[in-house]
Amino acid sequence: MSTRKRRASTRVIRPTSRASVEHGGLEPTDDATQDIESPSPRRSKRVKREVKCEPEIEDLEDSLHVTKQRAIARRSSKSKTKRPGASSIPQVPEKLHPEPPNWRATYAAIKKMRARIIPPVDQMGCQVVQNAETDPKCKRYSTLVALMLSSQTKDAAMFPATVRLREALGGSISIQAMIAVNDEVISEAIKGVGFWRKKTGYLKQTAIKLRDEFDSDVPQTADELCSLPGVGPKMAFLCLQMAWNMHVSCLSQRIT
Repeated sequence: MSTRKRRASTRVIRPTSRASVEHGGLEPTDDATQDIESPSPRRSKRVKREVKCEPEIEDLEDSLHVTKQRAIARRSSKSKTKRPGASSIPQVPEKLHPEPPNWRATYAAIKKMRARIIPPVDQMGCQVVQNAETDPKCKRYSTLVALMLSSQTKDAAMFPATVRLREALGGSISIQAMIAVNDEVISEAIKGVGFWRKKTGYLKQTAIKLRDEFDSDVPQTADELCSLPGVGPKMAFLCLQMAWNMHVSCLSQRIT
């Protein structure tokens, strides 16, 4: 027993590689941690693009003239082409419409209601505006002016505008006075009506066209009236009836 104890005591326990590392031994080398030289990046090949320079125009004025002439030709060709459905406006229908059912009873009821009240159109309509004029041409022209001002405007606002316009034109609504006066004067007089800025231009353009094309008078057909700036079919029919005392087939959509 004693010999076995001696042999066991004389044994020397050598430290393992892990223990030697912990006590300051050599550190194990790791191949993955070594720096590897990376290859140098490739340089991108630049492609040289050729820039084509347009030749300078020697005569710029001639080219602009040709372009302008082509644009004028296109506009003239478009204006010559007739729009679909753009036909002349018949003042009297070729075939009379059949009588609506119960129209006599409806008309009698409207007439009875109108007898109890006086609507603004009877006191300040376009037919009343011409009463302040003495010359027949001025009567017809003032009626047309009143109709143009009444578009999108109530009669209560249109009639005072015609009174102010007559005063601004020197006491009479005539074509010559409308052409001679400045646009600012017209605008100041009709400022109470709707779209008065546009109507200022319409009044001046219409007066010039009436002087140049219609002998300073109001036309007597619906087509000629509709050719005036700011005048539509309904306005044209009313003007023929009130200015020229013509019986035209003007129907109102308000009466059903």
